[in-house]
Amino acid sequence: MMTSLKERLSGLAKRMLPAKAFTASLAMVIVVALGFSSGYNSMVSYNNACQAQVTAAPVTVVGGLCACCKGCVTPCEVSGTASLVRQAIYNAFYAQLVATSVFLENWLAQHVDGMVQNLLEKVNDIEKKMIDWWSTMWYYNLSPGLRAMTVQMNTANSDLNKTYQASMDAEHETQTNSVVMRAETQTARVVRDNVCPPAGLTGGAGRAKTFSRATRGAWQRKASNTGANVMGEEGASGQSAYLRYRTSAYETAFCDPNANGGGNVCGTTPAPAEFYNADTEITKFVYNKLTINIDDATATTVIGPDGNPMTTGQVYERAIRENMENLIGSPAVDPVPEAAMAGPAGIEVIMKRRDYLAKYNALRAVPQYVFSQRMPGSQLGQWIEELRTEAGVPVDDISENPSYREVLNALTVDRFNSGKFANSLQKEQAGVEMEKLAIGTFYLMLLRDYHDLLERQALSLAVQVGMMADDVQLPGLGSTRNVNQ
Repeated sequence: MMTSLKERLSGLAKRMLPAKAFTASLAMVIVVALGFSSGYNSMVSYNNACQAQVTAAPVTVVGGLCACCKGCVTPCEVSGTASLVRQAIYNAFYAQLVATSVFLENWLAQHVDGMVQNLLEKVNDIEKKMIDWWSTMWYYNLSPGLRAMTVQMNTANSDLNKTYQASMDAEHETQTNSVVMRAETQTARVVRDNVCPPAGLTGGAGRAKTFSRATRGAWQRKASNTGANVMGEEGASGQSAYLRYRTSAYETAFCDPNANGGGNVCGTTPAPAEFYNADTEITKFVYNKLTINIDDATATTVIGPDGNPMTTGQVYERAIRENMENLIGSPAVDPVPEAAMAGPAGIEVIMKRRDYLAKYNALRAVPQYVFSQRMPGSQLGQWIEELRTEAGVPVDDISENPSYREVLNALTVDRFNSGKFANSLQKEQAGVEMEKLAIGTFYLMLLRDYHDLLERQALSLAVQVGMMADDVQLPGLGSTRNVNQ
């Protein structure tokens, strides 16, 4: 297999050169290759340098003195020729290799010095740039930022310490205040807590009581105006006109078409079934209703005296007045003729009429009081609803604006039926004391209502005695004379 001259020379060098020299040469070649591959501009290609500066020494080869011929027994070359040739080639190659090694060593020394110089200059330049960069970054960026951060950290630490100390102070103050408040609470709980329920009740019950009183006054003025034939009232024209007014109210609002075997004559527009006989059934429409919702603005089919539909509240208010007149009687009378008012007979009629109205209003005060206690106005709907719902009362039977009567019923009856009344009393003694005061308050309120009712009953008795006295014939003047005179 044919090989190139380069491969042959390489193999010859391996055989001829000592291993140590070959290894050193190979190491130098590797160093040169790595050095030149670093990319520094001061180096040039090793091959170009060798080709430009190294010239091989000429080698002269002389032919043998004898000619080799076919069949000759004389050797073509003298003995020792090959050894001499080998020695000559070795000497020439060795001399050339030594010269090349010396040249390469000098060349490497020169360029390595340049490389090192350039490297040192580069490192020095980098160091200068690093110094400049660090100076700029330190004095203009890092150092001011570190100083500002140090100030902020010190401020934050100060605030943290202040907050911690304030928290500790607040905790100690809270503990101290808790001890003081606990002592004050134990000392004043009975007095302070017991005032709250009656005070909270007073607002709503007071409103309802005030509304009830105003309602009684309005009903009495209405009855008095009717009895006095005041212009604009339904009874201004006399008993017949007032009777027609009441009959119209019955037919349009309270008439039950199914009663009397269906023979009742009711109005052209049937009244709602919920108002049937509302003017006579006292138990259903009075006693069974703790609140009569005269403020209900729900529209109905009942036509009022003005020809417009009445609301549910208006129908209930009319039913209350009709109940009172069915119980006590009507205040309406025929008006006194204007011509008779100037004479003694007319004046006597007017005075007797006023006497009648006073007695009528005194008797009317009793049912008025019962009805007025059921007028809405306390604005305690949410609170009363909770009490009565827990007692099992249907929601439909609970008013959104309960009356004074419903408030007292919820507080004195329903809350005891809830099954939760004793729960709060088992926790502490103050609850028991509070309940004692609340019950005492309710007892006083009921006593006041009882006293009001007794006053009205006393006036009713006075009216009865007065009417009985009118029927007694007073003795004449002669019967009172002293017979001894």
